[in-house]
Amino acid sequence: MQEMSPIDRKRVIGSLLFPKISSIDPNSAHIITAKLLEMKTMDFYDLLYLLHDQDALMQKINEAKESLKK
Repeated sequence: MQEMSPIDRKRVIGSLLFPKISSIDPNSAHIITAKLLEMKTMDFYDLLYLLHDQDALMQKINEAKESLKK
């Protein structure tokens, strides 16, 4: 994955995150996934971490939902 462009890496990570987010919030999974991928505070390694830590993923999902309410 290191050789991939940043856009391709985000696309791959997004495709891996989406099913996890969808199992938590199926109605908003697309927009939450997109929001997480565009967060300036999230880099490639932060996104990878979310794939392995359910608590961190829940926290970021809640942050994304809050930012969408604004």
